[in-house]
Order: sequence, then structure tokens, then C-alpha cells
Amino acid sequence: MKAKFPSDFLTVEMLKFSSLPCICKIGKGRFLIEFIDPLPQVVGEVEEFNLSEIDQRAPAGGGG
Repeated sequence: MKAKFPSDFLTVEMLKFSSLPCICKIGKGRFLIEFIDPLPQVVGEVEEFNLSEIDQRAPAGGGG
């Protein structure tokens, strides 16, 4: 994944956790991960992903 996070102390420490609040978006050939509060708002892009493997683990659905 490509993402640029600020290098301040708080962000560096929070990135050590295994569970980070984020929203995954897949569409138009792109897989984006949006990190949300309490992290700085950053969008990362996953490269070389396999859509069929993702669908096996988490089928697409509508949110609301």
C-alpha cells in the first residue's frame, strides 16, 4: 500500500497498533483505504490486489 502519513510523534505511535480505524473502498480498478480520526486523514492505495480473493473474504454489500 502507498500512503503518506505525517511523521509527528502521535501518528508514528498510533501506526504501531494492529487495529486502525479505516474505510476500504474498491471500485473502478482501485482499492483505497481511508484512515480516519484519530489518525490524520490519509488515503492509501493498495497495489496488485486480487478482487476475487477479497470477495471470498468479504462479499460486496451496500452500506447505509
